[in-house]
Amino acid sequence: MDMVKGAVIIAAMAAGVVVYAIHKMAQASAADRRIRHEQFMARLVPEHVETIVRLTATRDAEIAKATKTVPSQLIDMKRAEG
Repeated sequence: MDMVKGAVIIAAMAAGVVVYAIHKMAQASAADRRIRHEQFMARLVPEHVETIVRLTATRDAEIAKATKTVPSQLIDMKRAEG
């Protein structure tokens, strides 16, 4: 009976090691994806800053027109939100 208990304990420990290893591999994969995304965005943003700024200004102007506010009020509203 003691051998069975020992075998069960060893099997449980081995399963724990396997689960821990899978967990660590998943963490490394997520970190790698995050780093690749940050590198991609670092390359993308400088090339498209002008487009992003223009689209943001257009969107803000549309919001201002729809809500009948002036751009300075929109800036104040954005600051209040976040």
